Amino acid sequence: MKRVLCLYPFAAETQADLRRISPDLDIIFAGSDEQTSVDALEDPELDALLANFAPLDMRRLPRLSWLGIIGAGVDHIRRGDPWKYGVTVTSGSGLHGTAIAEYTLAQMLYFSQRAAERQRAHTERDWPRPWTPPWLGLLATSLRGRTIT
Repeated sequence: MKRVLCLYPFAAETQADLRRISPDLDIIFAGSDEQTSVDALEDPELDALLANFAPLDMRRLPRLSWLGIIGAGVDHIRRGDPWKYGVTVTSGSGLHGTAIAEYTLAQMLYFSQRAAERQRAHTERDWPRPWTPPWLGLLATSLRGRTIT
């Protein structure tokens, strides 16, 4: 059985979901995700650590083989140099990529289609007769034929 210590403050329901992943994992949710707390860890049986910090003295966790960091960067753990001890380090790089892409696309459509102005006109039942300036400004900017990268 692999012993995993998670210092992230997951809700009880999420903890239960994570524990159900595999009967071969003994997942412990305890401690605080701070450098001083991670440095204080001493567990000769710990296989994996989910935290945002690496212990400065890796010898206190001799079986540690995986360090999972939720953040995108790992520069802040270089002092502990977990790689020197053969620890695999993974990060959350790209974790929010889909949400950011969806938000960006939604904002592009919102502004190019002048959604706020159209909503205001709809709410106030203030449509132009005939379509003349300044009402032409409510016509949307088309994204047809444009490239989104």
